[in-house]
Parts: sequence; C-alpha cells; structure tokens
Amino acid sequence: TLCLNACNGRGRCMGGFCHCKEGYFGTDCALSEGVGAKVELLAHQGYKPAVRGPSVYVYELPPEYHVKRDLHKIDRPPLHLALYERLLSSGHRTTDGNNADYYYLPITSRDLKRPS
Repeated sequence: TLCLNACNGRGRCMGGFCHCKEGYFGTDCALSEGVGAKVELLAHQGYKPAVRGPSVYVYELPPEYHVKRDLHKIDRPPLHLALYERLLSSGHRTTDGNNADYYYLPITSRDLKRPS
C-alpha cells in the first residue's frame, strides 16, 4: 500500500496509513516535538522553508479522511493525493498556524460518509 511521502522513513506504512516511530507524528510522520514543546517539521532531514512564496498550515486529520485503502486497484494515485504529498514536503508548509498565509484541510467530498 502507498503512504504519503513513504512516511519519510520515520514509520511503517500499513493499509495506506503511516504508523510513526516513537517521537514522530503526523500524516506522513514529518512532525516531531522540538525544544520547548515546539513542533518541528522534518527535523534533521535537511528541510528548509521556502524563502519566497506563501506558507501553508496543513491540518492533521484522522486517517479516515485522507487514507485511500484501495490505491492498489488504480494505476496511479488520485491527483489530490499527489498534490497533498507535494505540499507536505514542499518548503511552503509551516507548523505555525499564526504565521500561515493559507490553511489546507486534506479532505474531499468523497471522503465524507453519507448517513444511511
């Protein structure tokens, strides 16, 4: 199964969901706790924030809103997942919502369960 950014080497991909190693968290295990309980993004992996352009705060949602369990049935990941993966690893992602220019909720209308 495919996981976003292959869990950044910080977790195990099971059923399309990253099970992060201890000390890491987030959709793709990119987040960790730094000094003073500040959230760090891809610490010690050479991540550099973009010098120019917007900063985007990405909300962390439960996996049922973004995990595609049947990705193996299609020949390529859906476009919105490819864009999401790129956003997560781009230099435009920020962990500080107060300084963000934009906010991203990783959800599509197809992910919402309709009442029966």
